[in-house]
Amino acid sequence: MKKYWEKALAVILTGAMLLTAGGCGNSSAGNGSGPEAETGGEEAETASVKEVNEYGWEVPEQTLEFSAYCGVGDPADFEKELEESNNAMANFLKEKFNVVIDKSVYLDDCTQRVNLMLNTGDYPDLVTHVNETAMQAFVDSGAAIELTDLLNKYGQNILAEIGDNLPLYQNEDGEIYSLPAGYGYKVDTVGNSFSIRYDWWKELNTEVYTTPEEYYEQVKQVLENHPVNEDGKKVYAFTDCDQGQNMLGTLLGAWGFYDKYAVDENDTMTYWMFDDRAEEIVKYINRFWREGMIDPDFLTNEFDTAKTICVTDRAAGDLAPWWRGFVFGHEFWQQENPDTPIERRYMNVSVTAPGVEHHTLSAVDFTNNNDTAIGGFWMITDKCENPEMVMKYLNWESGPWGTLIAWNGVPDPENVYNIEDNKVVMREESLDASKKNVEWHERHKVYGQNDYLLVSRRSALAKGNTELPFELDPRVADTFGTGETYPLSEDLQSYLDPGWNICWQYYDDTKPYNATPFAVSIPASDPMYVVKQDTDEIAKTEWVNIVTANSEEDALQALENAKEKLEQAGIHDLENYRTASFQKNKELLKIDTLWVDNKRLNQ
Repeated sequence: MKKYWEKALAVILTGAMLLTAGGCGNSSAGNGSGPEAETGGEEAETASVKEVNEYGWEVPEQTLEFSAYCGVGDPADFEKELEESNNAMANFLKEKFNVVIDKSVYLDDCTQRVNLMLNTGDYPDLVTHVNETAMQAFVDSGAAIELTDLLNKYGQNILAEIGDNLPLYQNEDGEIYSLPAGYGYKVDTVGNSFSIRYDWWKELNTEVYTTPEEYYEQVKQVLENHPVNEDGKKVYAFTDCDQGQNMLGTLLGAWGFYDKYAVDENDTMTYWMFDDRAEEIVKYINRFWREGMIDPDFLTNEFDTAKTICVTDRAAGDLAPWWRGFVFGHEFWQQENPDTPIERRYMNVSVTAPGVEHHTLSAVDFTNNNDTAIGGFWMITDKCENPEMVMKYLNWESGPWGTLIAWNGVPDPENVYNIEDNKVVMREESLDASKKNVEWHERHKVYGQNDYLLVSRRSALAKGNTELPFELDPRVADTFGTGETYPLSEDLQSYLDPGWNICWQYYDDTKPYNATPFAVSIPASDPMYVVKQDTDEIAKTEWVNIVTANSEEDALQALENAKEKLEQAGIHDLENYRTASFQKNKELLKIDTLWVDNKRLNQ
């Protein structure tokens, strides 16, 4: 049976029970220094409501206006988006919801921007999509209000999304000052894969590779068949950007590491370079380099440069998150030329090193390490005059209707989707495999997708949710979200885009792990914060030295040099810190095993 990816869902638990359990949680939720929210009690509950609209929102008599800072972004680009859409979402919210959101983004680092806000006292009602350091600065300053009462009264959708992970965001006094604004937590390990060009691999007429060594042998054969592209330029096994961090994460996942750490039977964490498997990884990747199979510009490549390598037929494979092969490959080709052969795709394959029980996604969850519009943290500030109504709105956005609209823009027959008789109906052209990507990218822009996305996570729209207030088009696979909805065939057993079936036909990961306990919170005020920064920088630099060594002996020596530098920088103290955090998280979440069942689309 062919296996296809379906995102795991957040576990839904009763929020009130979690919130009233005091004395647990970690420092990431704040130190309790901020003022408690004045929830308004009965006054808020009896606020004048004009009507409940067709999207489940209680429309207030008085316009709800609030300001929101939404992390890093280009203000000019945001204004351009609003102009291109003729403020479609803003007008929709005002007309149908009586809600006006004054959203702002800035080019500078969100930590820098937040510090400026706090120093001047000029900050908005809502701060969202900011990283942990920026979040902590807000909380420590007392500018973030405590959310417990607001969540209990008005935040049931939010609580359902966070589920049993809520204790992670309570401080030692059981208080909550911030919550994750992205996907919630991530439990699937599909992310990183050993990819290869399907059309070139098919020429080999061989069984699909399942181990790193088999991948090496097959990609090497592909290069022998395709040493240069049509322009006579050399073809490589793969390229990368960010100094090879994607290939590193992929390799560590195949060798069973969790976020670059080994975890033993006592839940003790060891940085990967100090594990016995490290030498295998070093020798493996260095061989690719010595044999001229890695693009030498991976050291300096930007994302778009690496993409160009792939779309010009100069990369036989990719060691990276699955979506990169999609963006680097068939999405671009399909947009540029819909007649591009279907088999010109990167297929994702499960690869596990010998002796490793499970391959993993060597990354933590998306709740606390992202500055973008799909991650980071959110807080309501003490500037907010009506935190009750703001919480109500955030809660609505976190529910099915809000998630649908925030992610996909104004429902309209000319958008990708529309609402007809309480049913989500897909525009036929958007289901056309040859046009899908163009349709989804272009039409969403016109109808304001993501323009005012604040906290929604999309799992509210996952298939299998039996409590949706509307009926989803059955031809939509996985969650109904921008760029991640892949239409299904009529029998619902395969994707309409044959290229997407190619991508996933050889990937099988039925037991993903719960990455949430690996989420570690290190406040900027903690000395370990500097250790983390220093060791990260050392590891990145030394990884380059390992990959590009002139001999296997030199590569192993580079590993030893890296270990010595990391020890001097305090890596073992960081290991102890992370071990303590991991053990505490497991205890808080009452997790006995990391490995969980995953739902899949089978054919």
